[in-house]
Amino acid sequence: MIKNIKMKLFQKAKQYLYGNFIYIRQAYRFYQYVSDKIRQLYGIIIIRFKYNKHRLSTDENFLKLHIGFGDIKFKGYINIDFRKTAAADFVCNIAKLPFPDNSVEIIETYHVIEHLPHQYFIETIKNWWNKLIPGGKLVIECPDFDKAVLEYLSGSDMRLYNIFGRHRFQGDAHSWGYNFSRLSTLLDNSGFKGIRQCIPQDYHRLEEPCIRVEAYKSINTDPFGNSDAQWLERKNRRPETLTLEWRKNYIHSKILNELKQVLFKEKTISLGCGSGELEVLSASSSTGLVTGVDISREALAIAVKHKVSENLNNINFLKASIFDLPFHDNGFDGGYAVEVIEYIEPELIPRFFSEIKRILEPNARLLITVPNKNAYYDPDHRTFFTKGTLTQLIDSVNLSFDWIDYEERSDKYRRYDMLKAMVVNKPGFQVLKKTKICAVGAYELYGYSQLGFHWDGQSRGFKELGYETLLLDIRKDVNYENLRKKIIDFQPDIIWCGLKDCLDFLQWMKKDIIDLRKKGTKVIYWFCDLRTPGKSDLKELIDIMFLSNSGQIDIYRKSYNIENVFYMPQACTPAFMHRMDMEETCDIGHAGTLDRIHANRKKLLKKISKKYKVVIKDQVRNNISNFYSQSGIVFGSNPDQSAYLCTSNRLFVAMGCGAFYLCEWFPGIEKLAQNHEHLVWFKTEKELFDLISYYLEHKQEREKIRENAQILAHSKHTYINRIKNMIDIIEGKTEKFYGFLETRE
Repeated sequence: MIKNIKMKLFQKAKQYLYGNFIYIRQAYRFYQYVSDKIRQLYGIIIIRFKYNKHRLSTDENFLKLHIGFGDIKFKGYINIDFRKTAAADFVCNIAKLPFPDNSVEIIETYHVIEHLPHQYFIETIKNWWNKLIPGGKLVIECPDFDKAVLEYLSGSDMRLYNIFGRHRFQGDAHSWGYNFSRLSTLLDNSGFKGIRQCIPQDYHRLEEPCIRVEAYKSINTDPFGNSDAQWLERKNRRPETLTLEWRKNYIHSKILNELKQVLFKEKTISLGCGSGELEVLSASSSTGLVTGVDISREALAIAVKHKVSENLNNINFLKASIFDLPFHDNGFDGGYAVEVIEYIEPELIPRFFSEIKRILEPNARLLITVPNKNAYYDPDHRTFFTKGTLTQLIDSVNLSFDWIDYEERSDKYRRYDMLKAMVVNKPGFQVLKKTKICAVGAYELYGYSQLGFHWDGQSRGFKELGYETLLLDIRKDVNYENLRKKIIDFQPDIIWCGLKDCLDFLQWMKKDIIDLRKKGTKVIYWFCDLRTPGKSDLKELIDIMFLSNSGQIDIYRKSYNIENVFYMPQACTPAFMHRMDMEETCDIGHAGTLDRIHANRKKLLKKISKKYKVVIKDQVRNNISNFYSQSGIVFGSNPDQSAYLCTSNRLFVAMGCGAFYLCEWFPGIEKLAQNHEHLVWFKTEKELFDLISYYLEHKQEREKIRENAQILAHSKHTYINRIKNMIDIIEGKTEKFYGFLETRE
């Protein structure tokens, strides 16, 4: 279509040429204008479709954008460029992104801004600011202009590329240069806050001096003329029927059970107590002393009135900053911060947790609640959270937690969902064992977007057991030499490989692997998929292989020439996978794909949906407990039922979430769980429908099976169980799998 427009415009221009080239240039400019508009309209249509599909099919509420960076594609992001590349999801004007305002969670751009004219970059920043949600994050990496100039003056002609660009194609020239000071000033003037310089992460850092700047969209500072009131009105975030008082009452009613875990102590502290309603409720339910702290005199005056009206003697209120609390070390044995940390600037949150660690006794619990990131209701909110980012925050301050939950509503107030975490005042990680483990897989790429699943579950298991661990992400850091250097410097006792991608890497550093094995390093490979292997002699590279099905053990022994191959399925993580107190919203729930590989699964679900309410979701991993708790029955079916003990992680995740799991029988399932006690299986289609009909009518029996399933999964099928089992096999203590019903650890 665009080619036809170009040809017609060119022919039209020839009619008016008369020897003057200006008419062709005008026509071509018009062609460019029209083609840009068509391309932008196409982008809007496509991306709006993807945007809505993204929101419906995942547990994320906002978009992640990756702008520029050539042929490198960011998984989980919408990849945008001004020209067609292998990585671009679509091409558009990066200064006029075709997304709704306040719809983007994070924008990352690498080595792009130096190509933009200075004034154009300022306009671009304005557009990006509008697209980000309040508290949204902007990441920019670009050449460090100052260092490039200094190195050029020192005799490095190569730095001319950093200053002027490489001119390989149109747009490859550099139009401007930045250092941290200039860039931070521009961002600050544009309304970004929390601006900080970080260590560069992309591959350019290996070739040239670079800077990385991270910044956040300020909540109540709009340099472009939109007030908070206008923003709230435009987004219609808060119905008139929903008052702050109503929200307080809702929050208080939802956290009473959790408060019991911290209240029945001698001394409990409430951080950011406000007007004291929850503290009065807490003191009336506890014999211990409750101390409420807040910075607002007006709020504390109301709190004191509540205390007097209830005639409570076991409660005190104190004006103090949560960053400088006037208490002795280890002075409290419990506490809570309900709807507090979202008001703290991101760069100040570590100071808050530092005070928490100081005033709480070791192993004391602190209940934290925050709004889910789409639950924006107060213009003073500074930080927005998802289940993933809240977990990442707690990890970053090196604290432990018992659980982190997403409190989900199913009514019209669903946008006011909240997150809850039971934080424990003990280090999230301590080196307790001498064994050093270097784990190579997809630990960073999938970590906080798949909480408790395979990669996150392993990394938490290593930390919980006290192993000094180096986690390498072979799908994010594709530079083999960089990975090799990290492994050699670390000198691990175990190299723990978990992806098929690792095999090519091991072959690439074969000489180093052989040398490390001579020094005593063990190399293990944990493969969790059903695939027929090709012939490859890995005897010199791998000591032990673990496989998620038992039926292919002999096949892999012969194909890879590895004698030691053992059965080891995936598992669950109780902190994220447990039963939640939620109403059932569907008869049958299924989390997974329905592609051509799963034709039988698709056929069965289609038949079931004709009679029962079926909900199918994919990529809801961070909120899998919610989905399974809302499903009367969780359905499971594997594409291949022939391999012995072949099951996906769904079996262990479903049981870990306390789900009533109805799955297709596979050989060996009797060794993992007992029928009608921990789960229920079917062998024929008729049996499937009979079981659905029976158990939907007998809820008490379903509840008992759910309870048994969670107990079994949390006692025998966690990633801590698996790591212990694998280490025992590596150290020659056993050759058994500890997860069978008849086996006891």
